[in-house]
Amino acid sequence: MDSIEEIMTRKSWIISLDALGDRDSEIFESLPGFQRLMREGAYLPHMRGVYPSLTYPSHATILTGRSPDSHRIVNNRRFQPGDQPGEWFWFEKDIQGDTLLRAAKRAGKRVSAFLWPVNAGAKIAGNVAEIFPTRPWHNGNLRVLMNSSPLLALRIQHRFGRLRKGTRQPQLDDFSMEGAHYLLERTNPDLFLLHLLDVDSNKHAYGTKSDQVKEAIRRMDRRVQEILSWREQREDRDNIDLIFLSDHSQIDTPILLFPLSDFEEEGILERKGNRVLRYRFIPQSCGGSCYVYRNPNIPTEEAMQVEEEMRVYLEKYAEETSGIEHVYFSEELRREGSDHKAFAQLEAWRGYAFSDFFRGSPGAAFEKDHHKANHGFHPDKQRYDAVFFALGPDFRVGIREEARNSLLNIAPTIAKVMDLPLKGATGKPILEILRDHVKQKTPPSRGKEGLNTKKNTAYRPSVDIDDLCS
Repeated sequence: MDSIEEIMTRKSWIISLDALGDRDSEIFESLPGFQRLMREGAYLPHMRGVYPSLTYPSHATILTGRSPDSHRIVNNRRFQPGDQPGEWFWFEKDIQGDTLLRAAKRAGKRVSAFLWPVNAGAKIAGNVAEIFPTRPWHNGNLRVLMNSSPLLALRIQHRFGRLRKGTRQPQLDDFSMEGAHYLLERTNPDLFLLHLLDVDSNKHAYGTKSDQVKEAIRRMDRRVQEILSWREQREDRDNIDLIFLSDHSQIDTPILLFPLSDFEEEGILERKGNRVLRYRFIPQSCGGSCYVYRNPNIPTEEAMQVEEEMRVYLEKYAEETSGIEHVYFSEELRREGSDHKAFAQLEAWRGYAFSDFFRGSPGAAFEKDHHKANHGFHPDKQRYDAVFFALGPDFRVGIREEARNSLLNIAPTIAKVMDLPLKGATGKPILEILRDHVKQKTPPSRGKEGLNTKKNTAYRPSVDIDDLCS
């Protein structure tokens, strides 16, 4: 039985609804679970993401309040030249600087997490790691056990493993819901993290406006209702803040770009089969954008010349290649919060994405068949924002803030309500949605016309731009 002190302790449950975007609002705002979140809590429908707007950089930002260039989770996958593509950023130790998890542990709080990105190996009260097999020799169950709380992970696999069929959806999220509830009840954490991927998986597989995605959003609504019921059944329900958020949206991408093949044709790199053997510069896909890295072994006396030649080439490449919208160079990437250690980053037009593979390879064929939509674009693409909901003792009731906000502000907000000593965050607490910190002001408009266009730099057209790209 929990003590009175434990029951009264303020707790936060953070639920990530991967790839649920502002453009999905016409569906989810009509569903009962999301309507309850809007009615009983705070709703921010326009959350600016990070660059690149990928799952792992975004979730690291959600926990740190800092940009990818700062926490160094700059892509989903590591930069590993010669391995196309590289291994994922699975491990909690890879996040540089402070996180909500680390701050909570320093404050003596209990933390549990279920399939939260970049959290494998975290030493917390309960952890079931998100780490999947990516090589033929990997054993999926063994990888999870080695990087989780092993006894808890074993019990969850024994009880609920029958629900799961690899990474297929909705089976994976069905497993996650049962396993996360079990973990929550057994560890009773002060900070709890859960990652749900149904919408993201179906957007990739079928496109953003498919019937499969609409059904995935309806399933997500039912899961929202179920998580709300978990809270209602607890004695400490009045001391639990519930935060539902997303990390990015997605954009339909019927056309793939192949910078590896283009660089090979230009003599910038050489390959054998599908492996890069030698390179002066090499691209690494981020989906809707693409890093370009210089070989660090180029002698210093040659570096300036080859960089200038590559700068000229990339500007011409972007101008002459259909599908490339912009080239950011390292000095701009630092300002954008992306990886300034890259020489450049290519940004795709809406409707295009960068392949991880050479043109004509089996990997490229798989991408074409299984990635109808993508993310990783610059966060200021039209109708491409993430969303945020919060309800509980620390959040205002029925507040909808149309002004554009930022993923950078989530960690400082949670740190404030939990009184956590989070260090180094560049984001700021979102005071206007907190009960104890809001100033008296005119209630905000609930309509789209209330959008603060000064803060929200992303143009939001009345027509659906993806209709023009399909």
